[in-house]
Amino acid sequence: MSVLATLIALALGGLIYLSYRARPNPLPGIPHSRSSARRAWGDLPSLLAHYRETGELTSFAFEQCRKLGSPVAQLFLWPLARRPVVVLDDPRETEDVLLRRTEEFGRPPASASGIASVLHPLTLEGGSMGLPEEAMSERFLQHVLAPRVHRCAEELVELWKKKCELSRGRPFEVLDDILLATFDAVWAALLGKRGTSGLQDEIAAIAVDRTGQEDGEWDEDYGSDDLDQPVQFRGAARSAMYSAAGHLSGNRASIAWSLFPGLRSWFLWLTPQYRYYKAARDREIGRLVAEARKRVEKDPQDGVAAVGGESDTCLLDLVVRRPGVAEAKAASRSSASNDRTVRKDLSMLFAAVHETTAIALAWAVKILTNHRAQQFLLREALRAAFPTVSRISRPSVTDILTISIPYLDATLEEILRLANPIPFLSLAATIDTTLLGCPIPKDTPVLCNPQFAREPLSDVPEEARSKSCQQAWRLRKGQGFVTQDLDKFVPDRWLKADASGKARFNPEALTRLHLGPGGSRCFGSELVMQQLRIFLVLLVWNFELDTLPDALNSQLAEGIILRRPQECYVRLEKI
Repeated sequence: MSVLATLIALALGGLIYLSYRARPNPLPGIPHSRSSARRAWGDLPSLLAHYRETGELTSFAFEQCRKLGSPVAQLFLWPLARRPVVVLDDPRETEDVLLRRTEEFGRPPASASGIASVLHPLTLEGGSMGLPEEAMSERFLQHVLAPRVHRCAEELVELWKKKCELSRGRPFEVLDDILLATFDAVWAALLGKRGTSGLQDEIAAIAVDRTGQEDGEWDEDYGSDDLDQPVQFRGAARSAMYSAAGHLSGNRASIAWSLFPGLRSWFLWLTPQYRYYKAARDREIGRLVAEARKRVEKDPQDGVAAVGGESDTCLLDLVVRRPGVAEAKAASRSSASNDRTVRKDLSMLFAAVHETTAIALAWAVKILTNHRAQQFLLREALRAAFPTVSRISRPSVTDILTISIPYLDATLEEILRLANPIPFLSLAATIDTTLLGCPIPKDTPVLCNPQFAREPLSDVPEEARSKSCQQAWRLRKGQGFVTQDLDKFVPDRWLKADASGKARFNPEALTRLHLGPGGSRCFGSELVMQQLRIFLVLLVWNFELDTLPDALNSQLAEGIILRRPQECYVRLEKI
């Protein structure tokens, strides 16, 4: 045999061997696609086909559970990564894993590849980011943060009233408005000063976009019978901080789905645009941290004692005031190092709360648009709750947060259940364990479905569940989940009559996984809920959300880490 033939044979043999070694290594006893297990690229071709068809990435994993007819399945998502990702789509077991089996499942290691390493910042346990637990206390939220959020919600109402007048009954897109409003609100609540005057600038600059139109053409167009044509508006330019937030958020998503997230992060850091936006954000937050330190030095109170007091103007004040800062300085930690930690923690929380609130509010607008009867009932519940507030006025922030409105609570929970802004939670087995009777080796990545919007896949034998899951079910004393019509918007499912026959909010109607279950609610989730409550009350109080044409009413989502609607239009009528 010639040397060339020998080399060719060796090369072919090497390719065959590498191809064999690159094939996934399925875990025994867990359903999977047999065709995917036979190819080096695993489930990636199916994932890409799903994305081309729906525009969604995050729903693929749980659709595979439906196709395989099993609440536990395994996927092969990354070439050359032989270890599969286990997918869990069972609400009872997911609740158990997140709430009671924290010693068996934890956050994936930083070295985990791609989507297996993703954990939304909101899902970190309280204090994990170095932020004080008092920051999410009811008193601090109501007395310090809520008034700032309320002012931004009022500005969004003002902006939409102006757009409502200009649109003359036509629909217009509002996702950008919601992102801008929640950006202003979260920035003001966490960092004190308005990082931008985004909403105020938008109100001042808003006008119908006449690009490419002759004078008078727009008015003539409104003389036609077609009121389903959306109006395009021209507003103000976005601030550097807002642009930085959007750019950095998009990069987090690209890192999450890359084959080599560490390498992808390094390449992004080298790009001038990424470095510019990151430096601009860090510089601005660093400046605000320095200003907060000066305020605290003038009024050095204990961080816990001052919660909600007049000295605190935002979360940043509380962070730099807390005793841990003084202790860190006493231990000779440099002030610069501590400031970097504060800046990083606040940046993380800001991104999480801003995006989650905006996406949930966008879905709220879409859902209420498509459910006029429930929208009417919510508005009537608000009128009954605030009888002394005239229709041309608005409920105060104190009234919104302190008056019990069961139908509002029920509506918020039902919106979050269907919106599912955080479409999956990524964990890893910290020990050899099991899921629904299936063995899960240590370090196996696990994707949990936090959405409870479809009936469970099958009746799992009770003995296959963990002991903690069985015990929790017994404690419900027969009050199991009502799983009928889970794909429908039914706020009444969260209401229960008390002894006097009055409707009360029942938080145990279904497991609540969208922002963390039960007592393990995610750090920052209370701020998200507070903002949603304030924004939703003011929007429903001031506007009717009228029906939209089908062409502007897609229910599909997009996104990689968060599940945002592909489009979000409204047709408003002022009340």
